[in-house]
Amino acid sequence: MIFQTNDTIVAQATVPGEGGIAIVRISGPESIKIAKSIFHPSDMLKDHMMVYGKIYDGETAIDECMAVVMNKPKTYTREDVVEIHCHGSQFIVGQIISLIIANGARPAEAGEFTYRAFVNGRLDLAQAEGVMKIISSKNEFSRVNALRQLNGGISSFIYEIRENILDMISTVAAVIDFPDEVDEDISADELYNQIDQLVTRIKKECNERKEYVENEGVSVVLFGKPNAGKSTLFNAMVRQNRAIVTSVPGTTRDILKETIEIHGISFSFYDTAGLQESNDIVEKIGIERSQNAIQNANVKVLVLDGSNFDDLNDIYTQPDLILINKNDITGPVSFTALQEKYEGIPILQISAEMKQGLEEFKNALYDIVKAQNIETGILSQHRHILAAKRTCDALQEAQKTISNHLPLELIGVDLENALQEISSIIGDNVNDTIIDEVFSRFCVGK
Repeated sequence: MIFQTNDTIVAQATVPGEGGIAIVRISGPESIKIAKSIFHPSDMLKDHMMVYGKIYDGETAIDECMAVVMNKPKTYTREDVVEIHCHGSQFIVGQIISLIIANGARPAEAGEFTYRAFVNGRLDLAQAEGVMKIISSKNEFSRVNALRQLNGGISSFIYEIRENILDMISTVAAVIDFPDEVDEDISADELYNQIDQLVTRIKKECNERKEYVENEGVSVVLFGKPNAGKSTLFNAMVRQNRAIVTSVPGTTRDILKETIEIHGISFSFYDTAGLQESNDIVEKIGIERSQNAIQNANVKVLVLDGSNFDDLNDIYTQPDLILINKNDITGPVSFTALQEKYEGIPILQISAEMKQGLEEFKNALYDIVKAQNIETGILSQHRHILAAKRTCDALQEAQKTISNHLPLELIGVDLENALQEISSIIGDNVNDTIIDEVFSRFCVGK
């Protein structure tokens, strides 16, 4: 749905629920007029200055509050905006919003304030998506990347690519318009090489793994034989007694999950049933679930009992990291045979019971994830990567045209297609369906 933009809208900008303060936001041409009709200030209203006063419904005072009037264009939407900071009762908020609607505003749809910021040129589409990413950021890693996107980190890259494609289009136009002055063969060869470099650069900046880590975090499955100390380690890592720990092998029957942050990245730990042959139907189901979790994990951590880790014949999964547990009981142990069996896999000696070696374990997990290049690449959102891939496809079609010695006019068509695809990331030449899809993910009030 493409929103109407010439009227005045209102919504609660803070999360619904009881709290000390709630913010009601009004945006549009009648914002200030409506606010003045219900808000009685203790002092003169000044642009971008918070003023104390009371909200009135006729002669009846509804609430004492603070209000700030913000004249366009220096506002979030580039329209006149008023924010009312009232007490955080949902009953009071409802009364104030009803008053504002009665005086000429309408309820805002989800994402409508940011949509107006986009339409009015304050944000491009990629920056608007950055707003939603900041709101939904779950850790420092996602927050930093969202803020970079909001501040134009993606947009500046897209504008640079656009300029490169526009330069190529200009070259094609020059060859067509001035055939006697420009050598077509030389120009075609130059274009081919320029396209090659551009495609390489665009592909380098695409990183689907990065978005997954931002949104979902990293799944870490602790697996191994019964009584290796997986549940003790799980409890130690998440700092709570989530898993039942006993000396009886096979205590863990189902999968437990908890999430913590390590160096700004969310890591979800999964405690699994010990891998062994079993006739117990419940334990067999738990082992089957464990094996599925291991296969789907981002990082597979094999936990071994330091007093007995020679027999690994029934452990088939290749781990990303090996922990030799119970170091407090066994002391340092030799693991030469283990290194030979799992060549190149990091091995740490820890004591989950005494919480020894846990920082080294965290650092090892972070190093494994960093090695997957999650911090590289400007383009990580699914929509952006698809548009980038279509851009590369169009550019490579232009290369085929050059290789087949076809007229340069045809190259111009492919380059125009590439320009349109890359521009869709920032909202140029983008259809209403994509705009609807982007803003449908927003909450009401933003």
